[in-house]
Amino acid sequence: MISSRYQSLLAAVAVLVAGMHAVSAVAAVTYAGPFVGTDVTYTDVVESSADPIEDPEPLYGEPEVLAGNILDFDPSANAFAATSPPPDNTDGALTFVIESNTQSPIPTLIVRESGDYQFLGSVSGGETVAATTFVQVLDIATDAVLIQASDSFVDTFDNTPIEGGFWDNEVVINLAGIGNSAYKVIINNLLQATGSGSATASIRKKEFQVDVPEPAMFGLLAGGVLLAARRRG
Repeated sequence: MISSRYQSLLAAVAVLVAGMHAVSAVAAVTYAGPFVGTDVTYTDVVESSADPIEDPEPLYGEPEVLAGNILDFDPSANAFAATSPPPDNTDGALTFVIESNTQSPIPTLIVRESGDYQFLGSVSGGETVAATTFVQVLDIATDAVLIQASDSFVDTFDNTPIEGGFWDNEVVINLAGIGNSAYKVIINNLLQATGSGSATASIRKKEFQVDVPEPAMFGLLAGGVLLAARRRG
């Protein structure tokens, strides 16, 4: 039998994938570029919300380039639920074009996000939080999907009177076998919180970064190094 925790995760992924097909129909915010890193340049950075009334943009915020090739965002997305299902969903999408500064093949793309979550009240069953990151890499000329991958976090309330912690997702996509010097990237994020009559559930996204590791740093970064230190003043 599938546990309630994984049922919630499967539901989150289903909603996320459905939202990907509705991205073009919702409002969008475009950030002026280019955003130039050491080895790559990011352009045409656009974010959108699947529900701009309940979850208005910006969900990611305007990015900046940190050391190397890190495109860093200051997200404000969250999901909060204080009643029984249906859950509160915050579904945001981000698209951009990434191109090598020297026209050499881009070897790897890494997407990282993290945040925190909290349950408050008494367990009555079904209180859940989840976060899913889904990444598609497309051919820049045809929009054909070349490769895709995802990562998810889910937790359920099992203690009283308060429980919480931190979550993080990381999607690492190996592009070495494709060999292109430019790609279009679509990232879809879903935050989901399910509460009850006796407990609230909330989840927030606080960090979001896209990175192409510099060749000398790839082994270190792919080994699970935490989000790069922020350099905002």
